[in-house]
Amino acid sequence: RSPPSLWVIADSVSPTDLFALSDEAKDAVDGSVRIVATGATETNPRWRRFVQEWPTFTPPPLSELLPSNWSTAAEFFSDFDVNASTVARDVGTFMYDAVAAAALQACVVAPQGPVPSTFGADFHDAKRNVSFAGLSGTVYFDEAGDRDPTSGNFILSNVLLNDSTREFSFVVRASLKASRWDWSEGQRNLVYNYRSESTPVARLQPPPPPPP
Repeated sequence: RSPPSLWVIADSVSPTDLFALSDEAKDAVDGSVRIVATGATETNPRWRRFVQEWPTFTPPPLSELLPSNWSTAAEFFSDFDVNASTVARDVGTFMYDAVAAAALQACVVAPQGPVPSTFGADFHDAKRNVSFAGLSGTVYFDEAGDRDPTSGNFILSNVLLNDSTREFSFVVRASLKASRWDWSEGQRNLVYNYRSESTPVARLQPPPPPPP
């Protein structure tokens, strides 16, 4: 408990996972933080337009002739609330943008005519020349060919324990966009492990030498 500490919980961990901890472990985890990449944001006009147009989409032709696990029900787009789905917002948006990026890269390499024998290498190198406004934000890549972290959206949450139910919840404290943290209450309003309000030290100091 002393000095104050700050633990970062993996983005794959859920409140259900944490509920399985012992009471002592729960008390220690209380006040940790969790940082996750998020795809859709309400400030992204591309996502807002996608949500508005979603009910107008229709299944592809001959969809009803496909096996059930491949077909799309006629009422899917009218009945499914895409804006309320965490899978659509935080998984589907990245998949959508990945397909769009691949299509744009292919067009850079071979806009017309036969595919060159060096297509694979050229396709990878083409990432450097691709950027676009996607459902998960403005997509562009770094020199290594990975999506540049500054093009993503991230959410920082406090992992808080309810003393009565002993269940955890993730309370959003800030969002990161274009390398800038936007705090939910206008200031850094975090608590730390063991629900401490004292700011953790940047580096633990070694213990003093034993007395002579």
